[in-house]
Amino acid sequence: MDAAAQLGRRRFGLPALPGALLYGGSAAVLLLGLAATVLLIASIQYPSSALGAWLPSLLGASRLLPFAIGALLILTVLLFLRERTKIATSLLMLMLFQAALAIVMMLLVLFWVVNTTVTSSHDQAVDDSVALSDSLGDGLLAQARAELAAVARQAAAALPPLDGEGAARIGRELDELRGAHDLALAAVFDGRGGLEHVSPVSTVVEDLPPFTMQRISAGLAPAALSAEGGDAGLLLVEIVRLEPAGLGAPPPLLWIEASLPPAAAADIRAIEQVGQAYKAARSMRAGVRQAIYIICYNIVSMLLLLAISMSVYTGSRLGRRLGELSGSMRAIAAMEHPQGEAPETKNDEVTAVARSFNALVAKVSATLGREKRIREELELIQESLDAGVLVIDGADRVRRCNEAARRILGLNPLEHPATLESMARRRRVLQEFCEAAAGGGRHSGEIAIGPVKLWLHVEPRESGEGRVVMVTDISQPMAYEQMRAKQEAFGYTLHGLKNPLQPLLYHAQALAKLDEAVPDPAARAQLVKRRDAILHNIERINEQVDSMRSMTSEAPKRYVRVDLNRHVERFVKHRKPSGADIKTALAAELPAVMYDENELKDAIENLYTNAEEQFKQNRIAKQELIIRTQETQEVVELIFEDNAGGIPEDVMPQIFKPHVSYKTGGQGIGLARIKRAIEGAGGSIAAANVQGPHGPGARFVLRFPPAHD
Repeated sequence: MDAAAQLGRRRFGLPALPGALLYGGSAAVLLLGLAATVLLIASIQYPSSALGAWLPSLLGASRLLPFAIGALLILTVLLFLRERTKIATSLLMLMLFQAALAIVMMLLVLFWVVNTTVTSSHDQAVDDSVALSDSLGDGLLAQARAELAAVARQAAAALPPLDGEGAARIGRELDELRGAHDLALAAVFDGRGGLEHVSPVSTVVEDLPPFTMQRISAGLAPAALSAEGGDAGLLLVEIVRLEPAGLGAPPPLLWIEASLPPAAAADIRAIEQVGQAYKAARSMRAGVRQAIYIICYNIVSMLLLLAISMSVYTGSRLGRRLGELSGSMRAIAAMEHPQGEAPETKNDEVTAVARSFNALVAKVSATLGREKRIREELELIQESLDAGVLVIDGADRVRRCNEAARRILGLNPLEHPATLESMARRRRVLQEFCEAAAGGGRHSGEIAIGPVKLWLHVEPRESGEGRVVMVTDISQPMAYEQMRAKQEAFGYTLHGLKNPLQPLLYHAQALAKLDEAVPDPAARAQLVKRRDAILHNIERINEQVDSMRSMTSEAPKRYVRVDLNRHVERFVKHRKPSGADIKTALAAELPAVMYDENELKDAIENLYTNAEEQFKQNRIAKQELIIRTQETQEVVELIFEDNAGGIPEDVMPQIFKPHVSYKTGGQGIGLARIKRAIEGAGGSIAAANVQGPHGPGARFVLRFPPAHD
């Protein structure tokens, strides 16, 4: 029992006592059922042996097997209800249904085979016994009737009174004959010799009315019969006169007892043995049928119990593995073990789910790592700026600020309750600053905090909840011009920092496709929650990057020979999936150009991103982007043409100026940076609206001087 409990607890995850009952009881019932079935089959095969005598006991014991199996079945159901493992319970029901179908088919086949072999052979034996018994009995009885009638006639005709001596002599002879022969038949005759009754001796004695039995003198000796019929006839044993008691003197009746010769007696005994065999066959036939039913029922019960045990085994193992997987998912979704992995033990569907989840965890971990690094870089940039930076949410609560903001404003904006209203109460000179910082929309301008002049720039966040405020002290000579120059340069730098955020955002969004691979609802909900938090933080970083382009210097350029066609092909191959249909028309033998490769990558990515955002903003159904290269008049051209709706006419003249954008929510940094970089390399960029076959759009032409050897 202890071993079964340990097995149930260690291998199958069941409680100690129910596990011992289930697996220990299953093993015991299976062994007992198998032993009972084997003994039943042996007792049917050898009915005359000692096993045949055990058949009734075996039948009675086998009837207890279904009750044991029923108890184990109820215990199994209770165990699964306690564990509440839906997958394992469903698997149990499925396996039981399949086992029931298989058992019914097997039972039908088994019953047909047994019934057509064992039962038919017993039926044939019984029928043969009945035919033989009828044939022998009818023939011998007819012969006995005829011979006994002849004897009775002779006895009735020769029935004179005998004296005492003659009666004594006949009595002695009859006693000797009775001892030498088996009594077989008897007859009752009236005084005229008519046959009244022929039957076995015991029946005649019971059926006669109450007569006074008086032994009289025998009127016929055995020799007389021998002379008439020879040894083959009946031997007269005894003749008794029956006088009715107190009924006057009716015709006397004769009571004749006779025996058969040895040959006829042997036939009679054979008939009796056949009758006994017939009765035994009838009894055996009923027992065999009952045994066949019980054998079939035992086999069905054991198969059902085996199916239940296998269901419990499979369901428990599956439930344990899914439990481990769900536990890992919950821990990872709760960020308790962000680097953990779900167990991959076997090559099956559960392992495939675990493998997919581990890939998801790896991507989440990588995304978290990138987010953390970018956040640290942004915080470092904020702290190193001369300009003050404040991040304000939709409730006018300051969420973050750098050291320069604390120095310029003369207080710590993060002190409780960290709102613009509390800042104005603490320092009344900040009233104008707080009103300007609380204003909606993007705006810039000068404000004063006492004698100090400040340049204030407010940038709304793309989500519409809150804004980023940048404030710079411009009281010193030339500080204003320096601030404007640094603000523009910093915008260029942070625009370059934004480009790596785009694939990071794409990978985070791709995690949504793996939600269905997580079977546990709680873990899936946690995962969705964490994924949304990652997306939200990446978007916030994007917004902060877009809002903090100020006060830094550009990195020096590195001009090398660049193959425009190769860069375009690489971009098209590795671009993130979108709804746009990108077509290329690249000129053969295109000359190389001298340009900074990083600037070229940023220019291609920026123009593609602008077109993609315009497609979404204008809800263009048929999105088409054409990228071409060509050489014209000693100039190498890279042309981007889309059907995203084009550039507004009022924006077209200033499209390449900083902070001018034709997109909703655009910063106006990308095109200005491309123009500055390409002009620094001796090239140019131009924009125009075009009418294509799929609608209006914009065309950007980048012209580069060819590289000289």
